[in-house]
Amino acid sequence: MNDPNAIPVYLLTGYLGAGKTTLLNHLLQDPTLAERRVVVVVNEFGERGVDAALLNAGEREVFELNRGSLFCVCIKTDLLKTMEQVAALEPEMVLIEATGVASPGDLATILRASDQQVPAWEIAGSICVVDSLNLTRVLPFLRASREQVELSDVLLLNKTDLLDEEGLTTLRELLTGLNPQAPQLEASHGKIAWIDLEKAIEKRRKIGDAGGLAEMLPILHPPLEVIAISLEPQHADLEKTYAALDKLGKSLLRAKGHLPTEEGTVYLESVLGTHFHRHEKRDNPVFTVIVWRAKREEVLDILSSGILY
Repeated sequence: MNDPNAIPVYLLTGYLGAGKTTLLNHLLQDPTLAERRVVVVVNEFGERGVDAALLNAGEREVFELNRGSLFCVCIKTDLLKTMEQVAALEPEMVLIEATGVASPGDLATILRASDQQVPAWEIAGSICVVDSLNLTRVLPFLRASREQVELSDVLLLNKTDLLDEEGLTTLRELLTGLNPQAPQLEASHGKIAWIDLEKAIEKRRKIGDAGGLAEMLPILHPPLEVIAISLEPQHADLEKTYAALDKLGKSLLRAKGHLPTEEGTVYLESVLGTHFHRHEKRDNPVFTVIVWRAKREEVLDILSSGILY
C-alpha cells in the first residue's frame, strides 16, 4: 500500500451465482482474519437484500447497499454515506461484495470523493470469483461478466469439480487471454485460505500497475436490459415455482431467496436455468429474481403462478 495510514479495501466480484457469498462466509471464518477488525459491505442488484442474511458474520458489522450495482452512479451517494459509517468503526480492512451485474469502475475515485474527515481508502486487491461452469455462457452477452475478469487482480475458479480436464484447460486459456497477469486459483465450494488470496494479490501487484481497479477507469452503468424484482412471498408452491422459473427461459439470469411453503420455509437458488433448494428457517422471507430482456409485468405474471406475494 502506498499510504501506510490508508484502510485497505478488498473487492469481491463475479457473475451472478458464481459463489461470492459462499467465499465471503469462508473468509469471515478464516483464522488469519479472526482477530482483525473486518467490516463487510454487501451490494445487491435488487430492492431487498438476500445475501447479507446468509452471512455468518458473527460480531462483525455488515452494511447493505441495494437498489443498484456498485460503481454505478445511481448509488454513488449511498456508497459514500456507507463508507463514512464504516470509517467510524475504525476497521483494519473492508471486504466489499459487489453485485453480480456490476461493471467495475473507478472505485478509488469514488472513495477519494468522501468527506475530508473520512480516512483514506486504498484498493488493496480485487478478487473475481469465476463460475467455471457458466462463465462462457454469459461472456458473449453481458459486458459486466467480461469486465469483472479483465479488471481483477486474482481469478478464483469456483465449481471446477463440474468440469472435465479438457474443459478446465479451455477455461484457463480463455481467462489468460482476458487477463494474462492475474494469478488463477481454484476453490472447492468457495473454500480457500485468506493467506493464499493475499499472496496471489501481492504476486499480481509486483508485476505492475497496469489494469486492475487501482487504475483510473470510467464509472459504468449496469446493462439497461437487466432488471431485478424483489418479492416478499406469503406462500409458494415449490413445484409451480420451478415451472414458473423454467417458463422464464433464457431471460432468467438468477433467482434466490426464501419461500414459505406447506413443507416449511425453503431457500431456493437458480443459476442460468439450474434450480435447487434446501429447507431453512428464516423470518421475513425475501425472494429476488434477476432477468434480462424481459418486461417486469410479464415476469411478475409468470411468477404469480407459483408464488403468492
